Amino acid sequence: MIAMSAHNMIKYLNHQTEENVQTKLIHFIFNHYHTLQHMTIIELAQRCYVSTASVSRFARNFGYHSFDDMKNSIATEMTISEPYVTYRMTKQSLKELSSHPDEFYRLFADGIITSIKDTVNTLPFEAIDMLLHRILQTDDVILFGYDIMIDELRIFQSTLLSCGIIVRLGETPDVQLELAKHLTSHSTAIVFSSFGTFFAKLPTVYSHIVQSNAHLILVTQMPGSNIYTGVFDEVLPISSKTNVEAGSYPMNFLLDYMARRIFVLQR
Repeated sequence: MIAMSAHNMIKYLNHQTEENVQTKLIHFIFNHYHTLQHMTIIELAQRCYVSTASVSRFARNFGYHSFDDMKNSIATEMTISEPYVTYRMTKQSLKELSSHPDEFYRLFADGIITSIKDTVNTLPFEAIDMLLHRILQTDDVILFGYDIMIDELRIFQSTLLSCGIIVRLGETPDVQLELAKHLTSHSTAIVFSSFGTFFAKLPTVYSHIVQSNAHLILVTQMPGSNIYTGVFDEVLPISSKTNVEAGSYPMNFLLDYMARRIFVLQR
């Protein structure tokens, strides 16, 4: 199985109203992730007043191969070593945020606005319409993304459902892998990846997608071609330049537009 991220443990907590073994372990792991990597399974079990078997089941339930696999993965995910990676900030931006938060906020807002406005001149509107027509005309449409992008795609999926349009979305890496394995020549697979994290984090899913006979579409904020774009039947870059600090706001804005546009096209 593909290991789920710490983000999915938070999702699990959001669906629980009472404490159980899993919620107890999740709380402890998040509160002690700095030292988790140095703990044994016996130590963690004793600290949480559960059995070692419960810890092993917990790890497997969240997609990890073993306790060691889980603790190493969680430690890596939770440790913020480079703010540029985690918060998409340069050293200068971090310094600005520390000393002049109001100025940072203004510049941050300006960057987001600029990146969204950039899509106005870059967005391939005809290609987007073709994509939406394909969604309307294809029975088997599967959306792929990673981490927070899944949340945005879930909203898009729900909006389509209100129009009577059904598309599938794997909310976990394991489900995405199964969906990728079952793609056929009658399927359309649409990957939404702002900066390519999907390819880096889910290489097995990506591999099955590109090996399938499905019609493959990539929607991205990365302009130009790279090692991933060549295997897609269609590549829709929505930005003229990569603005990592602005994040995925242009993609979120696009999904909102697409939901409104497909409603009009369907009428």
